[in-house]
Amino acid sequence: DLSKEFRKYPGKLFIYVTYPPLTRAQTRSDGAKRGRDFNTWLINDFLPQYQKETGLKNFAIFDLFDVLADSDN
Repeated sequence: DLSKEFRKYPGKLFIYVTYPPLTRAQTRSDGAKRGRDFNTWLINDFLPQYQKETGLKNFAIFDLFDVLADSDN
């Protein structure tokens, strides 16, 4: 559980960079959707819960997938 490791170092900032989307030739739409869904879960569910439980702001997410992907993932 990575959140346990993050808690050990409250003075360090951990930044998770989501993986970039694959090209259309490398993936199917259902796989791309799962990738976006995972990143959305990290941002909307995991991160706020971690911050609420720990009171720490030492974990951040840069959503590279969202920056590079179009509306079809």
